[in-house]
Amino acid sequence: MLQGPLLAKLKMILTVGKSGRSNFFVRSFEMAKHHYLQFIVRGEDKELTFPVDEKTCTRLQDILDPNTSPRPQFFWFDTLSERSVVINLDDVQGVRYLWEAWPYVQEELPEGEAEASVLKLRGKEPLPLGVLEDGNEMQLFCSILETDPKVQPFPSFVDADGELFQVRASEVVWLDVPSSLVADVDDDDPESEVVSPTPKPSAATTKAPSRPVRKLVATDPRKWLKDNS
Repeated sequence: MLQGPLLAKLKMILTVGKSGRSNFFVRSFEMAKHHYLQFIVRGEDKELTFPVDEKTCTRLQDILDPNTSPRPQFFWFDTLSERSVVINLDDVQGVRYLWEAWPYVQEELPEGEAEASVLKLRGKEPLPLGVLEDGNEMQLFCSILETDPKVQPFPSFVDADGELFQVRASEVVWLDVPSSLVADVDDDDPESEVVSPTPKPSAATTKAPSRPVRKLVATDPRKWLKDNS
């Protein structure tokens, strides 16, 4: 374990490498790099910063590539802090792709925060949603935003009080929920329930997906939405 002067010297070396004065050490410690996406969002006083894997950064770059068409309105990704985030690209004014040459260490959140969900609508303060129970409905809600919010302009989910909450998709700025809430069903688990159907992703979102491919439980997701809304 590195301690004392040796650790301080190593930190100095990596700082020099990151600033561009020495690329040799950056290459030497490339395996230790971890990445962040930092969004500058309209109406937000501070940047939104999320620890992610490199594939997520690459996927967003592909989506924002000028040659990508059609381009989805929302970007759905998982973070290393066990959160699942959906962000409206129409409200994103800029993105920074950051990295550090140290392994990511997750901070322990206060009790209750790790399971809580938050929704941000345009012109409103972030709305705490509490601890949601129905992961299937939230997964479907996120899927509608990610693929084509025009399929259902007012997608819905059941809130923490067990009441239906319909939201105008175009007014969603971002949504932050626990990854465990929208986790995919384990095909090897015979007791797992079948999840809600996910509309097929557009060509823009299939270049380099960082999320697992979500299975469809209906051959026609639009019909399923109509029959189950």
